[in-house]
Amino acid sequence: MGAQLRIGFIGAGGISAVHYERLRAVKGAAVVALTEPSATSLQRLFARFPETERLPRYENYIEMIRREDLDGVVVMSPHTLHYEQINSCLGKGLHVLAEKPLTCTVKHAKALIRKAARVNRVLMIAYQRHYDPQFRYMREQIAKGALGEIQFVQAIQSQEWL
Repeated sequence: MGAQLRIGFIGAGGISAVHYERLRAVKGAAVVALTEPSATSLQRLFARFPETERLPRYENYIEMIRREDLDGVVVMSPHTLHYEQINSCLGKGLHVLAEKPLTCTVKHAKALIRKAARVNRVLMIAYQRHYDPQFRYMREQIAKGALGEIQFVQAIQSQEWL
């Protein structure tokens, strides 16, 4: 058997089940540790995937990246925590897949992109809508000039993170 890609989860809320399901289908990859301060979120993940209950659990991601032998992390925490968490993980030499948005400011996003390049690690945003039919249709319309020259696009996505 080849080398195993060891992944830690930072956050175990609703989207974590999707990431877990996809990662467990990848040969040579495994989720090996979880960071989640909410017992409720953990219980939902455990109910859907009982084997996750045996994984090491941490309330603080710093402890997880310090103690666990990881290759990368999936960051699924509240948006305002992304910059610090991603920065720390890149600093530890980990590859990072982050739920959107990457950060809350352009300045922070650019700093993380520079850091990922400097430490030679992959930094990606989990954005699944590229393949949704309505988004592909709009891309095709823009590409063939059906909407004219695009000058400005605005999108607002809101969630009630406290």
